[in-house]
Amino acid sequence: MDLSELLAAMGAGRSGGRQHAMPMRGRDYESSVTLTLEDAQRGTHVNLTLQDAQGERTLQVTIPAGAFQDQKLRLRGKGGKGHHGGPDGDVYLQLNLAPHPVFRANHHDLYFDLRLAPWEAALGCELEIATLDRPVLLTVPPGTRAGRQLRLRGRGLAAEHSDLYALVQIDVPGTLSPQERALYQELAKVSDFNPRVKPSQEMRHD
Repeated sequence: MDLSELLAAMGAGRSGGRQHAMPMRGRDYESSVTLTLEDAQRGTHVNLTLQDAQGERTLQVTIPAGAFQDQKLRLRGKGGKGHHGGPDGDVYLQLNLAPHPVFRANHHDLYFDLRLAPWEAALGCELEIATLDRPVLLTVPPGTRAGRQLRLRGRGLAAEHSDLYALVQIDVPGTLSPQERALYQELAKVSDFNPRVKPSQEMRHD
């Protein structure tokens, strides 16, 4: 046996049975939480309970203002413990928005149905409407048609970076008083408006 073989044999004997374990990353976890639109807009704190090898533990999670449906938050190092010097895992938290009686969310923007009387749509008006934080005035321009979207800037979930849209619906009275009927009949006599004609074909009055 030459010198190199002898040294190799001695090294193998010293290291036998002392293999170094590879670092292993801790386990990642996924969870979800449901928020009201109000909490999504202003931000909130939630308690998240996890069950893992360490037992049951509770994390307090800060939800930033302007959260939106299906947004995912990554909580670095809050997952399972790493092994042999490996990093701890992460927790991925998916945000869901609870249904709201008035507003519907589309990413950061909000929508709601605005019901107008025929004269409000024709003449224009100012209405006080609710938002997620406080009432505001909405200006309805004269000649507003059904299906039009009226925008309130900066009133969505992400404050200045999102909007609130009023979707116009025009409703009519279910019953008419004698005076209302007479007024509608007079309007029918003097008006040239025909809803079955395209707007560009309507007769215009100076």
